[in-house]
Amino acid sequence: NNRVRCIRMDIQDFDNTYKYKFFLPTLYVVSWAMMLTGPYFYPIPYQIYCFILIAFMGLKACQSLIWSTLAFIKGTRLLNKAEKYIATKASKEAPEIELDEETRLRQGELIEPVPAGKRELFAFIIPSYKEDK
Repeated sequence: NNRVRCIRMDIQDFDNTYKYKFFLPTLYVVSWAMMLTGPYFYPIPYQIYCFILIAFMGLKACQSLIWSTLAFIKGTRLLNKAEKYIATKASKEAPEIELDEETRLRQGELIEPVPAGKRELFAFIIPSYKEDK
């Protein structure tokens, strides 16, 4: 039996969730108040906090630079490989290009065929917390 049970979202499931109604807005207001008054009341801890925050942001920026550089290099290699393939295919002398497993998986070569009469269904289900009460 491949049945999927559909559950509708009920707004009453979100009743009595006070952390979203009171705690998060309070945290937001306190955060802004501390940002504005922090340097005046707590100069040394605020400087340490800002230094740690700047160091963290710098490390994240370096990480983003590394990831984007790697993506650029891999993308350039892929485009060069595609241009080479198109050029050789146009000349009717297309050599076989060796594909990595990821490309073969995308093309469906590594996926096992589903036998006839057998289907697999996949669904994302949002749980209903009303049943837990």
